[in-house]
This record gives sequence, C-alpha cells and structure tokens, in this order.
Amino acid sequence: MNNVAANQELPITLLIIDDDLVDRKSIRRALMSSHRPIIIIEAKTGEEGIAQFENNIVDVLLIDYRLPDIDGLALIKVLLARKKTDATIIMVSQHEDEILSLNALNVGAHDFLLKTEVNSERLMRTIRQAQHRQFLEGVVREKNNALEWLANRDSLTQLINRYTFEKTLKDACTRVLFTGDNIALLFIDLDNFKKVNDTLGHFTGDKLLQNVATRLASVIKDGDCLARLGGDEFVILANNIDSEQQTFAIATQVIDALTPPLQVGNTAFSITASIGISMLGEFASSPEAMMKSADIAMYKAKQNGRNHFCLYTDILHQETQSNAILEEEMSYALQLQQFVVYYQPQICTKTKKVQGVEALIRWDHPTRGVLAPGVFLDMAEELNLISEIGQWVLQTACNQLKRWQLQYNLLDEELTISVNLSALQLQDVRLL
Repeated sequence: MNNVAANQELPITLLIIDDDLVDRKSIRRALMSSHRPIIIIEAKTGEEGIAQFENNIVDVLLIDYRLPDIDGLALIKVLLARKKTDATIIMVSQHEDEILSLNALNVGAHDFLLKTEVNSERLMRTIRQAQHRQFLEGVVREKNNALEWLANRDSLTQLINRYTFEKTLKDACTRVLFTGDNIALLFIDLDNFKKVNDTLGHFTGDKLLQNVATRLASVIKDGDCLARLGGDEFVILANNIDSEQQTFAIATQVIDALTPPLQVGNTAFSITASIGISMLGEFASSPEAMMKSADIAMYKAKQNGRNHFCLYTDILHQETQSNAILEEEMSYALQLQQFVVYYQPQICTKTKKVQGVEALIRWDHPTRGVLAPGVFLDMAEELNLISEIGQWVLQTACNQLKRWQLQYNLLDEELTISVNLSALQLQDVRLL
C-alpha cells in the first residue's frame, strides 16, 4: 500500500484561492459531498492566499488562474519560493487551454482542472491523482538526489570526489577573478601507505583512509573544501588566502592532526603525509596548473624527507622547467653519443697494483657540461630509458676491458670491471 492510499481517510487541509464567490461555493459543495474529512480555507486574492499558505499547514491548493492582483502561474512561483512545501497544487481555470495547463505543470502545479468539470467525484479523483503524481515525483527526486550524492562523493570516505572537486576548483578560480581574493590548493599524499595495503590488506588500508579523512575534516574551516582524489591522495581547497604563511599554517595543522596514532582494531598506526601547496597566480594561473603545481611541490616535500610541506615557488618552477627541458634532451642523448664512461681504478692495498676498475657513466651535456648520474638517472628511470642506457654502459665497459686485455696482454683474472645496475635493469630479461 502506498503513502497516498494509507492516508486516504485522514483529514486534509485544502486552500482555495479564487476571487469568484460562486466558484468557491461550488468547489466547497463538491468537497463537502465527498466521504473524506476536509478542512477548507478560502482566500479571495493572491495576497490573502500567500498569508493563509504561510500561516497554515496546507495539504492541497486549488488556485484560480485569473486573480485580481496576480495570475495563478506567478502565484505558484511565489508560494514555492516563500515556503518549502509538500502540498499538492492544482490549477483551476474557466477556459480549456493546453498551453496554460503545460505552463502550470512547468512552474510546479501537479494537475490542471476546468471549473466546468468541478463535481465531487471529479474533484476528489483529481486531488487523488495529483497527490499520487506528487508522491511518485518525490520518489524519483529522492532517487535522483541519492544518485547525485553517489556521483559527487567518494564511496569510502564520503568526502567529495575528484570530479566534484575539479568543478569546485574551476568555479573558485573563476570567482576570484571578480572578488580579488586568493585561493590555495594543498595536495596531501600519505607517506609509504602502499606498505599498509601490501602487508595488512586493503580492508585495514580502507579503515585507515576513513580515519585519515576524519582527521583531515577536523582542520577544515567553513568555506574550505576537502576531497579524496583516489588512493591515498587528498586535497584541500582553501579560500580567502592572504599570504603564504596562512597556507603554511593549514599544512602544519594537517601534519599535527595526523601525528597521534590512528587506531584500527587493536593496532595503532603512525601515519605521516607530504603536502604540496600551490596558490593561484603567476605560476599556477588555471585549475589544471594549480593541481599540477601542487603535485610537483608534494613530490619535492617527499624528496626533502617526507612528513613535510612544500610551496610551489619561482625557484621550484624554474627547476621544473629545467628538468622538463632536460627530459626532452635525454630522449635523444644516447643517439647523439653524449654519454661517456669514466673508469675509476680499484687498487690492491697489498700489491699497490690496479686489479680492477669501476665504470661510471656521465652525461657530457653540450651546454651544461659534464653531469653526474645523480642528476639524470632517476629521470632516465621515469622515462623508461634506463635499460637502454644501462645496456650501452655494459657494452661500452666490456669493449673497453677487451681492448685493455689485448693492449697489455692481460689474463681475464688480472683485470676486472664493475658496472652499476639499476633495480629496473635487474628485471629486464635482456640483461643476461
């Protein structure tokens, strides 16, 4: 049994808004002839109708289209704007007009009825049908609201998700163009969180993420926005930012909030986070640039020892641009024969003779000079060039060893050569 049927015998309060006394009496007679108890309230004008509507809990409104002070369509808009209501709204008119009936439904009415059709049976049937239609609309609205919630929220933490956050950030960037204030983005990545999932499983990891979300929410001030982007990545959009120091204070609050151990079952976990900060401005002038800049700053914070925060500044911007150029140049450095191998002797302390050498790669850059491996090897791994470069070092070192053996008439055991390998090279089937 639906809600409409269940409430069919309960009394309803009905408000008639009609300036015609004869029509009001006709409607009243039709209503009183029904078997359902009805409390009837009358109003002769739109203004009176608004007052009665606001001062009473009304279940059904019958609104005449032509009123002396306002037309029925406009009155429906006013009533719905002034007070949130679950009342069923039926527009009545003297004339049959399909466009008018459609307009009535569009502004919020649930049905349309001709005054010439008003009798007890027809009027009550119209009310029941309108109430049932309203009930169904409410069910659909609730389901749509639930779907909208699911579409906008992260299912694990109930925070807003990446999709919604990106829209929020875009709106904020547009807003500050007119308001003149500033915004900041804090990109939060949990340190070494992958180990939790790998060793204790995703159930424990998910519980930890929920606890982290609760801790982070505790430092968010009104008007700011907290979201989970996915995995162990969270982000805060801070509004009305006046200075860099204000963003540092927020980042410090985040780190402090995560400092006490997080409890999952009987186990306490110490969780830290690295935070990258970007502010809307010269180096991050769009939502996409803010996200990218904060991400870069977050990785810089990890490089600086984790459990730290880092602001995307002019210096970091120049470093990022320089690395981007270096990455592009590295992609063809091997083909241009810009890599060289240096050999560091390994001397026996007893005989004082060279018994081996270590092969050390260097990049003889055309404009930056000779670059040490610490400058470019991590970059080579990220670009998936490390195996190719490593293979070249091995081949070059072996060829050099062979030349020395022939040149100095050495046996294999008289001179050895050592080559450093990347962990990624050890996974390469072409190594052996």
